[in-house]
Amino acid sequence: MPALDPRLTEQIRAHLARTIEPHLYRQWLEHAPFEGGLDGGIDVGVPNQFASDYFEKSLRGPIETAVNVSLGMTRSVRFVVRPDATLPVRPEVAPAVPPAAAPAASVLVQVASPPRDLRLNPDYSFDQFVVGPSNRLAHAAALAVSEAPGKAYNPLFIHGAVGLGKTHLLQALCHSVRARLPNAVIDYLPCEEFVNAYIASLKEQKVEQFRARYRGADVLLVDDVHFLANKTGSQEEFFHMFNALRNASRQLVFSSDAPPKDIPTLEERLASRFNWGIVARLDPPLFETRAAILRQKAQQRGAVFPDDVVDFVAVHIETNIRDLESAALKLIATALVERRAIDIELARRILQEHTAVPSTRLTVADIQNAVSRHFHVRISDMQSRKRNRSISVPRQITGYLIRTLLDIPLQDIGGYLGGKDHTTIMYGIGRVKAKMESDFQFRATIEHLAAELRRLQST
Repeated sequence: MPALDPRLTEQIRAHLARTIEPHLYRQWLEHAPFEGGLDGGIDVGVPNQFASDYFEKSLRGPIETAVNVSLGMTRSVRFVVRPDATLPVRPEVAPAVPPAAAPAASVLVQVASPPRDLRLNPDYSFDQFVVGPSNRLAHAAALAVSEAPGKAYNPLFIHGAVGLGKTHLLQALCHSVRARLPNAVIDYLPCEEFVNAYIASLKEQKVEQFRARYRGADVLLVDDVHFLANKTGSQEEFFHMFNALRNASRQLVFSSDAPPKDIPTLEERLASRFNWGIVARLDPPLFETRAAILRQKAQQRGAVFPDDVVDFVAVHIETNIRDLESAALKLIATALVERRAIDIELARRILQEHTAVPSTRLTVADIQNAVSRHFHVRISDMQSRKRNRSISVPRQITGYLIRTLLDIPLQDIGGYLGGKDHTTIMYGIGRVKAKMESDFQFRATIEHLAAELRRLQST
């Protein structure tokens, strides 16, 4: 790749140093190579796919602004994986703590020690975690930490709403580290347990034993650290534990339902330390991820969900993975008890019981009207033989929504769309599904329409 003028590179770096947090600049951008791309844009060299995902999610905006300001014109930015590209192995070093509180820096302890009871779910492994656009960064970060604990991305802070996979990732990390480093001391606990143990140590005057217990870990994982809110004494102890472990190159991993800055009454110095490493957010899974989760849960238990059942459940349960898994298990269990096949009628009944979806049934007219309003197309045109794209796409979407939400036979759907035969309807539904997998904006449109129709059903 052609090298950039060194003066231009310095201008880009100077702009970034002024506009993003200093620790992020030092960790990710101070030594990142900037080069001229073949298309006239700017290529940023990164050492691996994890770094590429992080740059794409968290740093693209600031980098594009710095490039465009420095060049005085708009240019595209790409993140190119290059084995020779290097980034600092570790983020900036934490301020030193008093010698009495900080053990000497070391690599992970590899001496035999009794394994601690981590109460891990055997199903919570990386292999069983379905990766999609909403969780890719968090998954990549957790996997990277499990492969080199204490050496990079320390601490790892994962946040997101209930049921999106935070606990799954933390436990998968435990399983992976235990398999790679069987003698490493791993501590995994909910934050509430840490707070209660600290309070008990104060009452029993056993604070030193408490500190020895939690500062002796090679890898410390604390779930739900938002529980520290409004607990000043526990935050103080947590702060010193954080410093002691990180200065000793031990790995720290945290989860929360909110990013550090949004945890109420969390001390600024502790929130700042949570931000030293990687902060990765888990978002609600998109449609195709939800569908993949359902198929995986069925496969794990030797069942098969027909495509229409997968589509129906994935469309109706959008909020979190936990509800999806629960619905899948209930489908399988009910089919076994009743000795019947898993079909769309069973899915409707189970979903109605599981999510309290009202029994009021949508009509084809409801779906036609919703698509007509959204795309500003007359229903009569969708029922005509017109084939221009402005008509055919809404027609295919109408067919897909009718099939997904109402499970009407293909031949009958054709009758609602101008007498199309079932092969034409099947082709159109396939086109919609394929485009939903490749076009984020198109998928968002379909899911928005489905959500509006479900709300209409509940009124």
